[in-house]
Amino acid sequence: RLLAAVLPEEEEAVNDSGAQVGRLSAALGGVLILRKGAADVVTDGEAVLCVTEQGSPKRSGGQGDVLAGCLATLLSWARDGGADRLPAGEESSAAVIATYTACFVTRKASAHAFHQHRRAMTAPDVVDSIGLTFDALFPIAEVE
Repeated sequence: RLLAAVLPEEEEAVNDSGAQVGRLSAALGGVLILRKGAADVVTDGEAVLCVTEQGSPKRSGGQGDVLAGCLATLLSWARDGGADRLPAGEESSAAVIATYTACFVTRKASAHAFHQHRRAMTAPDVVDSIGLTFDALFPIAEVE
């Protein structure tokens, strides 16, 4: 729907690798777009990243909310980490990477939760897996 309104000359590509979403973002002035799907697509109109990490085979209500929470946290960390002090044009790179990471972490946490709970998995189980997933992906030294 948004694509048809902004780029009416294009038909929606079902198996698009992200190029079409990138053109949509560029046409909207470089806004950050996250398109969820079999492969999540993250773009700011310049960089296009696809998250193909296997998540859970089960979808449950609230998984999008888990992704939104991870995304808000990582975008905040990117901002607090100095993304606003980067050279002109590089700020969006931090947002693209934060969005990619949020998708990746959410998919990994979802897979972990499914492994633990199988078909009884719910979104709170995914939330419970975020800490372990994050620690596995980004280990830190023990604090003494």
